Amino acid sequence: MKPNLPKAFSKANLFNSIIMSDKSPSYSKAIATIDEILEQIETGELDVDELATRVKEATELLKLCKGKLYNTSKEIEKVLKDMETEDE
Repeated sequence: MKPNLPKAFSKANLFNSIIMSDKSPSYSKAIATIDEILEQIETGELDVDELATRVKEATELLKLCKGKLYNTSKEIEKVLKDMETEDE
């Protein structure tokens, strides 16, 4: 049986707090790092020892960016919905 966790401890809130924490890079910085990793892979700059680590880093950054885009989308939807409500 799963314990009933307070809303503050839900998976979504935990994920959002990690994504939006001060320790995570900005969206722009994450995209720049992903581009850098892709360039290193395409040009053969990475040796085999670094490849797995850099691919894992790119994967984590992609997850971070996806989460930030999702959160931004939800915030925009809320603002637009609030604007519609105010107009009524």
